[in-house]
Amino acid sequence: MMTHLITRQISRRVEKFRKVFTEPMPNKGWIHAIRSALGMTLEQLGSKMKASYQSIQKLENTEIQGSPTLKTMQSVAEALDCQFVYAFIPRISLEKIVEAQAEKKAREIIDQVGHSMSLENQSISKEELEIQIKILKENFKRGNLNKIWE
Repeated sequence: MMTHLITRQISRRVEKFRKVFTEPMPNKGWIHAIRSALGMTLEQLGSKMKASYQSIQKLENTEIQGSPTLKTMQSVAEALDCQFVYAFIPRISLEKIVEAQAEKKAREIIDQVGHSMSLENQSISKEELEIQIKILKENFKRGNLNKIWE
């Protein structure tokens, strides 16, 4: 039950950010974009970070390639008088992700059972299968959520 509470709490927190973080990274990266917007040269940022302009240029390229460390990004943010934000923003709500996965897992199980029953000439109607899927999905959601990912 605690997992469901945590899911709702985290979902509410990240939902605020989902609306904000829809913009892609600028072509030349955030470091270059913010540095340029501030009118700061590579040398000036390097001076603030006690690094050479070549190091800053390399860092900007590293960001574009997607491989700077979090610690480095935090240091750059400090030098640019910015806050570095690191987050996972779900494309849809966490509840919808759980709902979809619970449904998928329930369908897998019920389809297997339905197939076995049909081999034994005990098949049930599509309507009954859908009811069983819905029941199993709700049981998954009320129970231990890690079962839906197995």
